[in-house]
Amino acid sequence: MAVASNGGWEFVVPVLGWSAWIEDNGAAAVFDGTDWIEGAATMSVHGAGLSHRTFEIDHDVLPGSASTTDAVIPTQSVVFGITGLVLVDISGNATAFGLGIAGESPNRYGSGYGLGVESWLRGLKSSPLAYYVATPLTLMGVSGSFDGGRIRLAVHLAELRLPGFWSLRTALHDDAVAVACLLQITP
Repeated sequence: MAVASNGGWEFVVPVLGWSAWIEDNGAAAVFDGTDWIEGAATMSVHGAGLSHRTFEIDHDVLPGSASTTDAVIPTQSVVFGITGLVLVDISGNATAFGLGIAGESPNRYGSGYGLGVESWLRGLKSSPLAYYVATPLTLMGVSGSFDGGRIRLAVHLAELRLPGFWSLRTALHDDAVAVACLLQITP
């Protein structure tokens, strides 16, 4: 890992508990002694934890009374809500749209959302909802259908991380020894 320092670079080995910003993903991550865990909120001594994440897609609205995304909600996740922004006018004779899950709850994340560019949505759940399989979202036309358009959707969720066979205490001890050695030899 490289750290900018005094106009140059210092190369260091990450230590358990370090946090970093992953610019490509737009997310914070915490080092668990082995890997960088994106969105890590908690970690147990054996690596179990809770991660908060956001998955974002740009969806081309297809012609018809409904338009379904790819499976944007990941397997084994707990969704708090969906936010969105219309990027290109959603055309057709629909007067608004709803957002939900086809076949289950077509307006689970709200209805009456605007169709024009920069219209936004904030579909909150009163209580988080677990999804056990990868799940797509569906936009449903209100009082009509769609001809096209584009919308950016963001799924805000939590994921549970399984415990491992190793102990963070052992990893912490090993990393502390490695860092102490690094600090002793660094001028």
